[in-house]
Amino acid sequence: MSEPAIEIHVLLPRPDDGSCVLIDTTRGGQLPIIRPELREDDTLVMAISRHLGPELGLEDATILETYLAPAGGEVRAALAAFEAPSVGWQPPDRYTWGPPPDPVVAPLRDRAGTWLAELRGARPVPDLRARWSRAGWQAKALGWIDETLAATGRRRAGPIEVRRIWTITALMRVPTDGGDAWFKGVFPLFDREPIVTRILGEAMPHALPRVLGLDEAQGWLLLDDVPGPQVGMSGDPEVIRAAVSVLVDVQRASIDRREELTGLGVAHRPLSALAAQLESAIASTAELGGPEIDPPRAAQVVDWVAERASWLDGLGFPEVVVHGDFNRANVLVTPEGPVIIDWSDAAIGHPLLDVAVWMVHPGGRFGPEDPSWDAWLGALASIGDVGPLRDHRDDVFALGAAYQVVSYTEILGGIEPAMRYQLSDGLGDFWELLEGQVPRD
Repeated sequence: MSEPAIEIHVLLPRPDDGSCVLIDTTRGGQLPIIRPELREDDTLVMAISRHLGPELGLEDATILETYLAPAGGEVRAALAAFEAPSVGWQPPDRYTWGPPPDPVVAPLRDRAGTWLAELRGARPVPDLRARWSRAGWQAKALGWIDETLAATGRRRAGPIEVRRIWTITALMRVPTDGGDAWFKGVFPLFDREPIVTRILGEAMPHALPRVLGLDEAQGWLLLDDVPGPQVGMSGDPEVIRAAVSVLVDVQRASIDRREELTGLGVAHRPLSALAAQLESAIASTAELGGPEIDPPRAAQVVDWVAERASWLDGLGFPEVVVHGDFNRANVLVTPEGPVIIDWSDAAIGHPLLDVAVWMVHPGGRFGPEDPSWDAWLGALASIGDVGPLRDHRDDVFALGAAYQVVSYTEILGGIEPAMRYQLSDGLGDFWELLEGQVPRD
C-alpha cells in the first residue's frame, strides 16, 4: 500500500501586520497549498524547501515548524508555519495578503489557530515552544555559525540547508570551503550534548565527530562532517561488532571523566533508581500520549525491574556514559572505523543500558543470529566479569527498555503538548517491549 500524498498548508505572516497572512486568491482566500514530492530520506522540511522558490518565490523563507496531522485517507494534511519574509518581498501572482481564512482544514484547525492567535498578539508563545520555532532564532544561529567557522579559518561556501526541524532538534548542513560542517541545536533537556561531545571527543577523537564550536547556553553544536554511511540495516557481522565495540571503548574512556561530566550537569541515572523512576514515569504515560497502563500490571513490572536491576547492579560493572539513543542510524561507518553521533540523551549509568535501543528493529527484535550480544560481552570483558550475563540478554534488554520509558516521559514532559505526537509512539513501543519480557503472576 502506497503512502498517502501530503498537502502542506502554508502559514506565512505579513511582515508588518501579524493579523494578515498569505492567501491564495484562486482558492477563495484559503492558505496556499503545496504538494511536495517526497524523495528517499527526505524530511518534511527538506521537501517543502525545494518547492518554495518555484511555487511561492520564497527562496530564503524560514520555516519555523512543520505540523503533520494524523494519518487518514489518501491525502495527509500538514501545516508549515513560517517566519515573516523581508519587508520588501511581494507575493507572486494569484497570492496576496489578507485576513486568516476560516475554516482551515479540520485536522489542522487547532494548530493553525494557535499560531494565528500568537501572530495577532492574542496569546503568548508557550514556554515549551521549540527554540527554532521562534522568530529570529535561525538568523541568530546563522551568525554564530559564521563566527565559529571564521575562528577555525573556514567560511561558508553556500547557503545552509535545513535538514530537519522537529520538537527536540534542529539540524542544518553547512557547506564550507573546507568541506561540509553540521550545525545542531537541541531543546533544553539536551543542553549537555555539546559539552558531552567535546569531552568524549577529546578522550576518543577517532570515535566521535570533531567539534568545531559549541555554545552551552544555547544548546548549539557545530561539527565537522563524517564521511561515511550509517550502519543502518547492515547485516555485516564485522560492522555490527565494530560499532558495539567502539561504544564500549568510549564508555571505558569515560570512567575517568564521570565526575567532570556530572559536575557539568550530565544526569546520573543509576540502576538503583530505575524502578522508582519507572514507577513515577508510568503515572504520567497516558497524559503524555502514551499507553494507559493497568495499575496491577504496572506494579508487577516495577517489582520485576527492581529485582533485575539489583541483580545487574550487583555484578559490579563501573558506571560509564550511556549514549541514550544508540541506534543504527547514529553510528557512521568510515574507513578509520565507526563514529558515534547524537549524544543528546547521554547520562552516567550502567554500560548495558544502551542494549535495548540498539537491538530494536522496525519489525521487531533482531534475531538470535545478530552478533550484537556477543560483541557486547566480548568488549565488556575488559571492565568486568561477563560470565553471569551470558544467558540473560532478554533481562538486560528489558532493563534497557525500562530506561527508555523513563527517558521518553522526561522528554515528552519538556516539549509543547501539541507536538508530543512526534515522540509519543516511542514511549508506547518501549513500554510494550518491557512489559512483554515481564512474567505475569
